[in-house]
Amino acid sequence: MLALGWGLAACGSEPRQGPRSPAPPEFAGSAAAAAGAPWAEESSSPRWAAPGPLQPAACSRYEAALVAAARALAERRAERAAPWEISEIVAQLRAQGSPLVWPRVWSLEGEGLDQARIEASLAAWLEASPSGGQLRCGIAQARSSDGRDVVVAVSVDALADLDPLPVRTRLGQWLRLRARLLAPARAAEIVLLGPRGAPRSVPTELRPGEARAVFSLDQMGLWRIQLVLDTDVGPRPALEAWAFVDVEPNSDEAAAPAPGESLADSLPEADAGALLDMLNAARRSERRPPLRRDARLDELAQAHAEAMRQSRRTAHDVGDGSPVQRLERAGFDARRVGENVAHARSLGRAHRALWESPAHRGNLLDSGFATVGLGVVVVPEGVAEADTERGGADATGVWVCELFAN
Repeated sequence: MLALGWGLAACGSEPRQGPRSPAPPEFAGSAAAAAGAPWAEESSSPRWAAPGPLQPAACSRYEAALVAAARALAERRAERAAPWEISEIVAQLRAQGSPLVWPRVWSLEGEGLDQARIEASLAAWLEASPSGGQLRCGIAQARSSDGRDVVVAVSVDALADLDPLPVRTRLGQWLRLRARLLAPARAAEIVLLGPRGAPRSVPTELRPGEARAVFSLDQMGLWRIQLVLDTDVGPRPALEAWAFVDVEPNSDEAAAPAPGESLADSLPEADAGALLDMLNAARRSERRPPLRRDARLDELAQAHAEAMRQSRRTAHDVGDGSPVQRLERAGFDARRVGENVAHARSLGRAHRALWESPAHRGNLLDSGFATVGLGVVVVPEGVAEADTERGGADATGVWVCELFAN
């Protein structure tokens, strides 16, 4: 899964009680959940790795966690195993102590791939990658038992590096976060997302070239600690670390279904109506009023979901403008705007991806939003698969846009 949140919302936090469900079977196959695989003691970056035979000019450096993720993905594709979603790749990065965010995946496979062909396809993909920080990569190759060559690249646009932050911590323990910035930023904010409730921000100091904060965590379980920078293209997550408070790091905490996700199994279709039911169920779990759909917002959200599917990119601007620009063009007068977008193998998993991210859950639970527009595009397996001859990202699955306005 890949999800992005546009706009930061200030929300309160109210506890939600209820049992946790076990991790789904597809997550159990990830490296983060592999039997006996130890979790890193600290989250930090960078952790450099030596480049392999492929060394595209666009990649400034190679990160060990990205190389490991690329290797695991290449081996899975060679074995024709189900590919991981982005959320599962992120879990692998976190288990290795990597705070890098927004990983992108490219793959190319076929018989008798020559080096020039691989390099040209990979270079074209990297040139279209987001820019603003340092483009860091992991590249791996594998060969299947039937002789197919598989090449996988995982890249991130690194906006900051993180000084060591503990993965295991205690209730109420003070944590000191220091991030070294790799891109210009007008403001910085540390956002904390706990096992329950809405995200909350902590006072963050922005100095020349770095951001700092001191905070403690007040619930047992998994916390996501995210640094958000206000850049030239708007707010962007720059780093994310996971901290386990008074529990051992484990995949069940990281893969718990979101409130409302269970509705996906009982709803007849993966459409905007089903998404609204899940969204409002999540809001009820935190005692927030339900949202109502707006036909004009629906039209804009559906158009953006289609645009993401066409471009095979999960972003707030895929050539059609930012959320604010799209509303202004449509003549929609809004005091506040927020947007969540996601791509996943199912509507339920897209909903979970949004719930697991601080910025997205902030939009989902923001009491200041009363209306929402929903766009859903479903691409069945095999209908629009990636062109394995030229390389690229898979378009199959569900593309989601939630456009909030007030």
